[in-house]
Amino acid sequence: MHSHGMGYFVTHKAWRRNAARAGFKSKIVLSVILAAGVLTAACGSTDDADASGQNSLPAAPTEEGAFPVTIEHQFGETTITDAPQRVAAVGLADTDALLALDVIPVLVTPWGGATEASVGEWAIDALGGTEPVVHEYSDGINVELIASTDPDLIVAINQSIDQSTYEQLSAIAPTIVRPAEFIDWGVPWQDATRMIGAAVGQPARAEEVVAETEDLFTQVRSGHPEIAGKTGVVMLLNEAGGYYTYTEEDGRGQFMKALGFTLPPQLRELEQEGQFYVDVSAENAPLLESDILVVLANHNAAEVLRDDAAFQSTGVGRENRYVVVDSSTGVAMSMATVLSIPYALDQLVPEIIERVN
Repeated sequence: MHSHGMGYFVTHKAWRRNAARAGFKSKIVLSVILAAGVLTAACGSTDDADASGQNSLPAAPTEEGAFPVTIEHQFGETTITDAPQRVAAVGLADTDALLALDVIPVLVTPWGGATEASVGEWAIDALGGTEPVVHEYSDGINVELIASTDPDLIVAINQSIDQSTYEQLSAIAPTIVRPAEFIDWGVPWQDATRMIGAAVGQPARAEEVVAETEDLFTQVRSGHPEIAGKTGVVMLLNEAGGYYTYTEEDGRGQFMKALGFTLPPQLRELEQEGQFYVDVSAENAPLLESDILVVLANHNAAEVLRDDAAFQSTGVGRENRYVVVDSSTGVAMSMATVLSIPYALDQLVPEIIERVN
């Protein structure tokens, strides 16, 4: 991938990593301190061993007056009375928001594309060398494993949780899940970050981190006015030889919208309520027509598309207006977070601009 002209993304990525190492020594946190007042360290021993045999993690600072807090979600509301010390990240992207707030979870839930550390490349440094318990979601929600980490807060926002599972998790510790107004896997990263920030006692800091991350998209749009009015879509090849395209209910669609692209109208017409993708058959390849097409690298996508006569007959294929992203970039876009967005922008934007000019 090219990186020319993307210095501010590289700088932002380095800042995130340095901030994770340095705690509250960043300019963003200083502004939060001024805005939110005194930060009080959450109580808790660092000498007791946790359920996995590791020492308890250092408590992250919390903002004065942050507790008790009540958080509304799809199954009602959850009240958190004290600063959590042991947070289990059951949602697939929830770990990143916690790490951005200097909260190292006792349990993480990885998904396709995660590194050996069970997080994305952009989040490894923020773990600070710790090794949380790994909750493999491919086997379903493992309530017993989650309970074994003795959490005092369970975060399952970017996850599919039914009522029964929610009740089981809530019996272990206060549990927050997605807001009722969003579909499973469709919670915007801003909302997820704010919910998590409130739950761990850092609502003002979470708001600052959201604003600073949103500003990166603003920089792209203002720096590249050629994006205005362009259509763009993210696509995944399916095993039947067709294509899945993502709606704005999905994080990938939301990512493109934040860059300034709009979904092609012919695909928007095919959207169904509550669904985060559109299934496009091979014979309907012309529906993929757009100014830019971002393709996730599965099923040998680059090679397959080169040999796909139906795809190559479209303008977007014939004129090479598509980008096949690597696995890490695809993961970063798919579950966009305040940590993964700078990484995805750094990798993807130069490739997109090269093709929309």
